[in-house]
Amino acid sequence: MTEPATGAPAVEGVDKASRAADKTVERAALRIRSFLAAHDDARATIDHLGRGSARVVLVSKSGDWGDVVVRSTEQAEQACERAGISVAGWDRETAAQVDLSPAYRIRMAGTGR
Repeated sequence: MTEPATGAPAVEGVDKASRAADKTVERAALRIRSFLAAHDDARATIDHLGRGSARVVLVSKSGDWGDVVVRSTEQAEQACERAGISVAGWDRETAAQVDLSPAYRIRMAGTGR
């Protein structure tokens, strides 16, 4: 079997992996666009989580935030590009915008309450 465009031998596993990665990026972009539709003027940051995953953190001007986890920083960048949002770093302004509820702070502190 050969690739129609190039005449090169087809590698089925690569095609499946490529299609799966593209689906992952498109699903992530859809979730990002959904957040953007509900929140004006949001920012995105990308954090490497290790062992083959990355998190896109979305922060709105009102302090609401959400995240999307994908398999790599490259997929995270592609998802942001498809969703039409630029990627920023965790600068002082972005970090200050995040509004964490008291319940979230307790949960993340590991108190078990």
